[in-house]
Amino acid sequence: MDRKKTGFIILTVLYIVIVYQFAFHPLLIRIRKLKDNLQQVKLQLIAVQQTVNKLAGLQRELRIENEVRAKLETRLFSPTEFNDFVTNFTSWVKELGVETVSINFQDGKSNIYPNKILEIFLRGSFRDISRLLQQVEKMEKLGIIKSFYLERVSSQPVTILSKIEIEIVVKE
Repeated sequence: MDRKKTGFIILTVLYIVIVYQFAFHPLLIRIRKLKDNLQQVKLQLIAVQQTVNKLAGLQRELRIENEVRAKLETRLFSPTEFNDFVTNFTSWVKELGVETVSINFQDGKSNIYPNKILEIFLRGSFRDISRLLQQVEKMEKLGIIKSFYLERVSSQPVTILSKIEIEIVVKE
């Protein structure tokens, strides 16, 4: 009987070792691999979430930039509006009693939009020329006074010769 018990115990231990070696051990290894894979997937998910958050921030910045650009573009002259500006400018000059000596156009240099430089020589009183510049300043469209030069040409009455360069951006 002892021999049967010993044989039974040996077979039971052998059975347990075989079951552990071929059934449980591979399952434990697979569970460990799945845990590692799960951890890697969690890290990838965190990285993806961070990228999505950055993307949302970039999209918000892009939307703001586009709004600013759209707002700026409403202040740019179209070719027709540029021609209207030149007409209006000559009307303002006449209304204020300022004499137009000459108006020259030049193409300006810009990386973004084409622009025109108006080189205007005017003759009149300082007050009238100042009022003209105030009207240019109040324009809804974007015009930049690049340079302004005054020279007194007579004393009685005080007459000033003025050279004004206005840069105007024209959208295509």
